[in-house]
Amino acid sequence: MKAERGRGAPDLDAQDFRDLLGHAADIAARHWERVPDMPAYTRPPDTVVAAFRAQPLPQRGAPVHEIFDRIERDVVAYPLGVGQRRWWGFINSPPHPVGIAADLIATTLKNNCAGTSQIAIQVELTVMDWLAQLVGLPRGATGLLVSGGSMANLVALAGCREAKLPGTRRRGVRAAARQPTIYASTEAHSCVRRAVELLGLGTDALRLVPVDREYRMDVAALREMIAADRGGGLEPICVVASAGTVNTGVVDPLAELADVSRRCTAGSSGPIRSRSIPINGCMSRTRRARPWSATRRPCAPCSRTAPNTWRSSRIPISRVRSGFPIWAPSSRGSSGRSRCGR
Repeated sequence: MKAERGRGAPDLDAQDFRDLLGHAADIAARHWERVPDMPAYTRPPDTVVAAFRAQPLPQRGAPVHEIFDRIERDVVAYPLGVGQRRWWGFINSPPHPVGIAADLIATTLKNNCAGTSQIAIQVELTVMDWLAQLVGLPRGATGLLVSGGSMANLVALAGCREAKLPGTRRRGVRAAARQPTIYASTEAHSCVRRAVELLGLGTDALRLVPVDREYRMDVAALREMIAADRGGGLEPICVVASAGTVNTGVVDPLAELADVSRRCTAGSSGPIRSRSIPINGCMSRTRRARPWSATRRPCAPCSRTAPNTWRSSRIPISRVRSGFPIWAPSSRGSSGRSRCGR
């Protein structure tokens, strides 16, 4: 490869760059062609794992094509299995040629939407407009794309916290006159619990509502829990409903839950993970984009129903994650395993 040594110049000339992309494209194409029929999971041999773990910190660089060849031999050969015929409904979407090619362009541009006058911001706003229409949000709804479903629920709950308990973003929960409580079913995604913890509300503030025989949130039980908490001097602020739970895909009784939330949490319900179901009466909605949009990068939209819903909160996006398991444990057993056996 011929290197360009001028200050600020790329370290490859245009032809070397094309050759490098061609090499990577060949590796990707060979993998993509075998994905549908490959095993759902291929465990890397112990020798390969041991070799990776034993290698010292490199003291000098290696030729890029040699690195790519090793990646194909020792990494690409042992994938998770996403894209295999029996993995279609998993968290990560299956690889798609359009998504793979588009990601190349996105990586080349290296945009972010933190500010400045760049077209990427307009792309994000347009996508959010489309998604708002898709799920039946009212005109004027806004939102943003974040790093995944966990972050989307964190942002939505942060907005709810500030909207229902003004001043808590600055002064913390001690600014609240009464201890806040949030309600979600025992089938809700575990990211809701993580969000409650990260926002400083405390795990005790999360009330897990029993489910009915269809694994939907039990509305009668929710009413009883809210009434008991109010009687105990607590402040219900949010109901988290699911339009497709992580374990079974069940849709909670959204209209009834929205009505309970309006009556019992001062006029709003919490974040609802929605698909193509029109949902009314909630303050915010979050969605997980990866399983259905063929996006390679983790991505999820977080929408608010009206421009002034979170106006006082001005929430920054911080990419925070905790180390708890992603999948929600089953409410019908103590093993903690999901339907995927994790």
